[in-house]
Amino acid sequence: MVSRFRILSENIAKAWVRRHPRPLVCPELKLLYYNVPKAASSTVRRYLIEHGYPDRRPPVLSHNHIQHFQFPRVSQSQAGTMVADGYRAFAVVRNPYERIVSCYFDKIIGAGASPGPSAGFIRYNKLFGRKLFRNDMDFMEFMRVISRIPDIASDAHFRSQRTFVPISRGEVTLDCIIQMERFSEQFPAFLDASGLPAWEIKRENRTEKREGTLSRFPEAIPLIQKRYASCFALFNYSVDDVPDV
Repeated sequence: MVSRFRILSENIAKAWVRRHPRPLVCPELKLLYYNVPKAASSTVRRYLIEHGYPDRRPPVLSHNHIQHFQFPRVSQSQAGTMVADGYRAFAVVRNPYERIVSCYFDKIIGAGASPGPSAGFIRYNKLFGRKLFRNDMDFMEFMRVISRIPDIASDAHFRSQRTFVPISRGEVTLDCIIQMERFSEQFPAFLDASGLPAWEIKRENRTEKREGTLSRFPEAIPLIQKRYASCFALFNYSVDDVPDV
């Protein structure tokens, strides 16, 4: 049985690493990709593998291969040098309302066939000795729990998106920030402006269309607004425009 000390040590180690974002590197395309979970990451990774790693691409590129493909990463210092040498840096972000609802259905409800929540969330239950996360918890319960977990200790799937990108003096320092809601428009435009191969529309890990979650749990909306206030501001999303998810 994994000891609480080991779980705590692993969480501290992960927290130390995530203090500074480390982008994925694609030398063939001269791209630095700041990967934000739950924001079209599988789709972007497929593009990078298909066009940037031809020698490592299998005949059939499965979703499982995309998820486990080992991209090289670099530090922020190295990334700065690479940008000066002509690399383009970008990230894809998502409306905080939609991202956290997607996280709930994927990692809580979607884990119902297994003994507990996803492996990443189980560690919180073991660390605190009680079931903070359950497969049968409703969305409001979920929001109450993650509202009490600071970003430094948060799982990547509900951590604030701002922690995945470089920020200087309150502004994101990237060549391009693509909003997932406008991905089909903004990603091709970014590639075209960068002189890179066109994107063939192949959406990976499509999110099932959800409706009514926030209308059923309106008391969760202020918690989302407070928990992700910096993301709304940094990535130009309106806290007043609540989507039907």
